[in-house]
Amino acid sequence: MLGLIAGYYRASSVVIMRIMDAMMSFPAIVLAITLVIALSSQAGALALVIALIIVFVPYVARVVRSRTLSLAERGFVTAARGSGVRGWKIIVIHILPNLLPTIMVQATFVYAQALLSDAALSFLGLGVPPPTPTWGNMIADARNYIESAPLFIISPGVAIVVAVMAFNVVGDSLRTLIDPRARSVADLRAAQRRHKIAGHQAYVASESR
Repeated sequence: MLGLIAGYYRASSVVIMRIMDAMMSFPAIVLAITLVIALSSQAGALALVIALIIVFVPYVARVVRSRTLSLAERGFVTAARGSGVRGWKIIVIHILPNLLPTIMVQATFVYAQALLSDAALSFLGLGVPPPTPTWGNMIADARNYIESAPLFIISPGVAIVVAVMAFNVVGDSLRTLIDPRARSVADLRAAQRRHKIAGHQAYVASESR
C-alpha cells in the first residue's frame, strides 16, 4: 500500500520513499534485532513477524512504486481519471490487479531473505523461543554436539539452503513467465544453445564422414 500511494500520489512520494530509504540504510539483520528487542513485550512469534514485516517493507514498496509510476501513465488509467473515477478506486480496481504478478515475484525473493533473517534471529536467541522448533533454534541447540553428532547441525542448515534456493528459483521462473523482456532473454539463450548443439552435431557428422 505504501508503494501504491507513493507511486500514484506524487506529493506523498518524497516523504514515504525517504522513510523507506532510511530504513534500507540499516543492515536488515541489525534493524530486525533492534525491532525484536523493542517489541519484546509481545509474544515471541508475533514480535518476530512484526519485526520482519517492518524490515522488508521497503524492498516491496520500492518495486511497487516503480511499477505504479509506469501504470499510472497508461491509457486505461488516464481514461478512468477522465471518467471521474476517484483515485482510490483507480488504485484498487485498475492498478492493483496489474501489480499482483510483480508483487508475487518480489514476495518470493523477500520471503527467502526473511527466512534467512528468521534463522539468524532464532540462532541468536531472539526468534521464536524453545520448545517451539525452528531451524535457527535447531542449529543453536546442536552447537554442543557438532563433533559427536554433526548431522544435528548439518540437517537444518541444508534445509535452510534448499528452502532459500527453492524460493529464488520460483521467483526467477515467475519473473521469466510474467516479464516479456525476461522471457525474450530466456528464449534468446535457448535459441543460442540450440544453435550451438546443432553446430556441434553438424561438425561431428562431417568428421565422421
